[in-house]
Amino acid sequence: MNNCIKLMIVDKYYLFRKGIIKLFKDDKNIIVVGEAESSEGLKQNYFNILPDVVLVEVLSLKMNLVPVMKSIKNKDVGAKFLILSGCTDPNMVCKAIQSQADGVVDKNITEDELVFAIQKIYDGEKYYSNRISFIKNESAAKIKTNYSSPIPKVLKHSFREKQILDFIKEGYKSSEIAQELGLSKRTIDNYRFKLFQKLELTSLSDLIKYAMSYSVVEEVE
Repeated sequence: MNNCIKLMIVDKYYLFRKGIIKLFKDDKNIIVVGEAESSEGLKQNYFNILPDVVLVEVLSLKMNLVPVMKSIKNKDVGAKFLILSGCTDPNMVCKAIQSQADGVVDKNITEDELVFAIQKIYDGEKYYSNRISFIKNESAAKIKTNYSSPIPKVLKHSFREKQILDFIKEGYKSSEIAQELGLSKRTIDNYRFKLFQKLELTSLSDLIKYAMSYSVVEEVE
C-alpha cells in the first residue's frame, strides 16, 4: 500500500469516475484515493488527500479548472496532472497541453498505456500519447506560420518566468499574478519588463501570443 501511486480523479460525470476506479480496483501499483466532480471539489480536497497524480478528463478544463491547477502547483511544486482527452479538436488539445498538465493522453490508448503514462508522470517526466503528439506538433507548426511577426526564438526561461508566462497567456493582470504568487505588483511588472527586453517585443499582444505559443513550441524545437 505504501508504495502505491495515489491517484485522484476529476470529472463531472459520475460513471466516468466510477469506471476509472473500477479499472484500478485490482491494480497493485495504483490506488484511487479520491475523486472530484468540479474545480471546487479539487480545490477543497487536494491538500487533504495529497495525491501523487491527478487524472483530469479534458472537458473538465471548461469548469474553471486551469486556475485551480495553477494555484495548486504554486503551493505544491510536486503536484502532477495528467489530462485524458476524448477530443481531437486542436484548440482543446493545445489548451490541455498549456494547462499546467504534465501529460496528455487520448481515450483510445490501452489500459497498459494509461498505467505507463501515470507511472511516467509520477516519476517526474512528461508524457503524450502518439495521437496527442501528432496534434501538438501540427498545432506548433501552424502557430509558427500564422504568427503576425517573426516568432521569437524559444528561449530558456527561469521557473518564475515560466509561471508568469502561464498567467499572461490566461489574461491575468500584474496585480492578479502578484496575488496568485504572493509577490508585489512591482515585482511582476519588473518581470514583464524584462521579458519584453529578453524577447525583443514591443507590444502586450505579442507577449500574450508568445506566452500562448511557448509551451507548445518549446517541446518541438
